[in-house]
Amino acid sequence: MDFTPTKRQAEIVARVDRAVEETGGLERTRTFAFRKRRDTELERALAAAIRPQELTLLERVLVADRLAWVGAATTFGLRAVVLGDAAPEGPGLGIAVADRSRGGLARYAADAAALLVLDGDEARLVDLLPGQVEAVPSGTGFAVGRVPAALLAAGRPVDAAGLRSRWALAVSAELGGAAHAVVELTSAHLRERVQFGRPLSHFQALRHRIANAAVDAEATRWMAREAAYSGQARSMWLAASYAAAAGAALSPEAAQLWGARGFAHEFGVSNLIMRVQGLRLELGSADRLAASVLAEQASPA
Repeated sequence: MDFTPTKRQAEIVARVDRAVEETGGLERTRTFAFRKRRDTELERALAAAIRPQELTLLERVLVADRLAWVGAATTFGLRAVVLGDAAPEGPGLGIAVADRSRGGLARYAADAAALLVLDGDEARLVDLLPGQVEAVPSGTGFAVGRVPAALLAAGRPVDAAGLRSRWALAVSAELGGAAHAVVELTSAHLRERVQFGRPLSHFQALRHRIANAAVDAEATRWMAREAAYSGQARSMWLAASYAAAAGAALSPEAAQLWGARGFAHEFGVSNLIMRVQGLRLELGSADRLAASVLAEQASPA
């Protein structure tokens, strides 16, 4: 089986990287995430370089994965996967996504231009005005807003077919990309950090632990890609179920492997570790995800 990206897929991922470089580079993008607000400059660069309406679902997942690996403070990848052809256009346009059944917390809702509300078998798009959504403290690695109940019930109806499963797919892809970044940074840390006269990577027990984490991260990414390729809602929920389990294991494992450095901003991994956990919590409990898998038939989302 050949896992090599096609020329078109590689070019789409390269567009993401170019947008990041044009707005200050990888270090600037990951550092910006600590500000707990949306990176509108990067959003505009992405909007100029990539039109989600012209991409397949798999290509949109690759964009979401890469942006999560970058650590971008944007909603671009999420809305590209969830809304696809129906995504409103506009430079710097941010769209938050909230599940009404789980309350009004949503990433970047405090400064988004619109809110997609998933409400059972229905969905609505709500135009947001500045100040309508309160920013709240968050330990998830993302800026979070609390949407008032009145706004969760407002908005204009949109076609809800497949939205919820594509939301699960988008979050799975983001979790996989963030997990990939955490594993890369942790591997480098183990190679560079010296204890007892030799690098930590020389200790077999630690090598086994990072290898297991790498397997989980890669499996998360490829399950999301396979689900996007198949277009089956059940596969998307299966990917979400696996991603949530992998994220639950990876966050504390990475924090232990880093030690105190894992909590220090200057090493660049703390926010990514929190994002893995935050995305896992966003997907929900194992029971909830299992119920979604069982409820879906193997039909196109």
